[in-house]
This record gives sequence, structure tokens and C-alpha cells, in this order.
Amino acid sequence: MDRERLKIIPERDKEFSTKITLDGKTFRIEAEDLGIQDHVVVTRVLHRGEICASYETDYGNILDSPNLKERVAELVSIQQNKAAVDLKLDHIEQRKTWRDCIKEVETLMTINKQKDALASVTEAMAYYPDNPIVCSYGGLLDTVVNRNHPEGIRLCLDAIKMLKESMLLGEGFFLPVLYLNLGKAYLASDQRKQAHDAFTKGLEFDNRNKSLLAELKKLGRRRKPVVPFLKRSSPINKGLGKLIHIFTSR
Repeated sequence: MDRERLKIIPERDKEFSTKITLDGKTFRIEAEDLGIQDHVVVTRVLHRGEICASYETDYGNILDSPNLKERVAELVSIQQNKAAVDLKLDHIEQRKTWRDCIKEVETLMTINKQKDALASVTEAMAYYPDNPIVCSYGGLLDTVVNRNHPEGIRLCLDAIKMLKESMLLGEGFFLPVLYLNLGKAYLASDQRKQAHDAFTKGLEFDNRNKSLLAELKKLGRRRKPVVPFLKRSSPINKGLGKLIHIFTSR
């Protein structure tokens, strides 16, 4: 090997460094030429400073090439592209399906771990931002946990609209669940009439839905306001209603 080429190729020369973001996680792909003595190109994938994957390519068979720098740069580029493709494929394989996400969320809600359920559905929404089922649960939990009533209810309503417009998922099978979530979101914001209407609407698509029927049973039959010319939500009607309930339940 002549001295001139040694001057052209430094002993350790980082050729490329790039970033790639997947679902909010940033990975750095760094490629390095270890120099003519080692004649190896190394590419590392790092996340938060830790190496996730490493690739090596020996270029000893092209050391006598007149355009060695360009050939090495090409190897670096190929190696970086392979690292990026592998990273994306691995990330897709590890990703849960939206059904898996919803199953996990429902399980957490059943054991009263609402905050964990919110964290889980928030992650799912990053993967499936256009899935109406995922968005519906996101809206419900945003309302229940964060008390973000207007935004959570809006998200539940948007989910119903998305599902009705979607020919892929079909509307009949999932709409009772979405109206159930909407009704619960209304209840969390103390909008009982809207909740009642949502549960009733859900029964139009499944009149035997146990969850919807149970929620309506909890709400009970709505009596007329004690003072008809005042709103049902007025303090007078609420107060008188509670008194009547106390005396009639004795």
C-alpha cells in the first residue's frame, strides 16, 4: 500500500451520522470507517446512547481500487440503509395490533387502573391515529382521568363519525361500543341526558348489548323536572329531586 493513499484515508473517519424517528423514539445511525489498517466499515444504531444493533463490512478486497474513497462511501451508504430498513421492520414486528391494544386497555379499565389504561391507549393512538376504536377509548379516558371533558367528548364523537364513514371496518359491529364510550364520557362530565341519549342510540345497533343496558339501568327512568319551567340542571330542581328521592325510597 503506498503512502499517498494512507494520507487520503484517515485511520478513523466517521463518514455519516443520521437520525430516524419511529413512533416518537429517535434513533441515531452512525457509520464509521475504521481506516485502511483494519479496512472495516462499522454502522451502529443507537437509542439514548445505547447500541441497539451493529453492522460490519470488510473492504479488504477493494483496497487497490483507484477510487477507494468513493467505494467506501458507497459501502457506508448501503450499510446505513440496511440498518434503517432493519430497524423499521423490527419496529413493525414488535408493534401490537390495534385489537391487542384495546384488549389491554379494557383489562386495565376492568381492574380500575384508569391512568395505566390512558397511558396504554395514548401509545396506541401514536400507532393508530386514524383508528376510530382506539380514538374512542382515548377520548373516554381523557375525559375520565384528565377531566378534559370537551376534548374527550369531541374525540368520542369524531370516532363515531370516522367509523360511519369507514367502509373497511363497517359500522354496525363496533358502533355500540363507541356509543357506550361516548355515554360514559358524558357521565364523567355530569351530562346525564346526553349520556342517556348515547346509550339509547347504541341500542339501535345492538338492542341486547349488556353494557349499554346496564348503564341505562344505572341511570334509571328520567322523571320530569319538579319545577317544569326550570332546567333539569338547575340547583332548585336538583335539590328538590334529591329530597323526593329520599322520601320515596323510605
